[in-house]
Amino acid sequence: MAFFIPGIIAPGHAIAGQEQCPAFDLGDAEAALQSVAVVLVADITGVTGTAVTLEPVVYLKGATSGATILLTSRDDGCEQASFEKGTRVLAALPSSNGQLVWPAPDQVFAIDASAELEEHPLVLQIRDVTAQFAFPADSAEYTAGIAWRNVVLPLGIALSIIGAISFVMMIYWHRIDPS
Repeated sequence: MAFFIPGIIAPGHAIAGQEQCPAFDLGDAEAALQSVAVVLVADITGVTGTAVTLEPVVYLKGATSGATILLTSRDDGCEQASFEKGTRVLAALPSSNGQLVWPAPDQVFAIDASAELEEHPLVLQIRDVTAQFAFPADSAEYTAGIAWRNVVLPLGIALSIIGAISFVMMIYWHRIDPS
């Protein structure tokens, strides 16, 4: 269950004259998720007046990265969510010009850090739509890459052997029936 902690994350309203401010209504989860670039559960590791840093815990939508995320201030005139360092949040992050930007208040939900994420109702609701639950890699050992010794070398050897057998069989076949 999502809840708001007073003073950390307050429900937001569009600023007067800003009808285009984002709304993240999970009543229509598909439409809400299409309006954002990344949805993740993260720990807030730093807050300044113009930037917020997030340490990803799990991604529910978007490209997965183990790197700390730096959010920049919004430039659309809409209200920005307020954060407190050390809080775990579920955040729906919009992007502007390829950069993730500071979310609106209704795009951020506080989550108990001791909660089991796989069973959290808000996570399950989003996961039902996106079918994604990706953890960032803990170390370089688990990052994406080519496993040369374990995959490419054995596969190359196997394909070479199959090719050699095929070549030998082709030579014998042409001796039997040269047409």
